[in-house]
Amino acid sequence: MQVQDVNRLLKQFDDMQRMMKKMKKGGMAKMMRSMKGMMPPGFPGR
Repeated sequence: MQVQDVNRLLKQFDDMQRMMKKMKKGGMAKMMRSMKGMMPPGFPGR
């Protein structure tokens, strides 16, 4: 494991925490809509 690996993990964790905070504020439906747009075609749950 290298420094950039740790940095990437920390950034992912930070992004997830931010998303969780938004969801708690009632942005769940909005989040799901934006997530659908990011999923590749044929991805389960689409």
